[in-house]
Amino acid sequence: MSDAAVAKYRPVLTMLEMQYLISLINMAQDGTETGKTIKYKFGKIMFSVDAGVASPAYVANPRQSVLARLEDIPSSLTPEQKREAAYIKYKGTPTECTNEEVMLARTYMYSHNMFSDEERAQYESDYLE
Repeated sequence: MSDAAVAKYRPVLTMLEMQYLISLINMAQDGTETGKTIKYKFGKIMFSVDAGVASPAYVANPRQSVLARLEDIPSSLTPEQKREAAYIKYKGTPTECTNEEVMLARTYMYSHNMFSDEERAQYESDYLE
């Protein structure tokens, strides 16, 4: 084994996220040392939380989406900024977009050449004809 220093990082995860990662390792039947180490470390944290001896490093406030923050100041946005905000939301959580946001996002994608030839033809057929 090498005596070289190993960089380590502290992820910020919820209990649900740790349980999910452990379940992925279990489903993959990952018997490697890395898999075992991850299961051990997350299991130890989860046990400490369940036993009440560990508390969260911090509790994050729910983040407001980019589009929601921008909607708070609608008069200051240009049409291009509204399209970009819709695109950002669409890229992250398309199922939460309204029909108007989808249209704005697709317009943004069209004007920034983000479509394949097929998608471009469909967009032009849907919106420009």
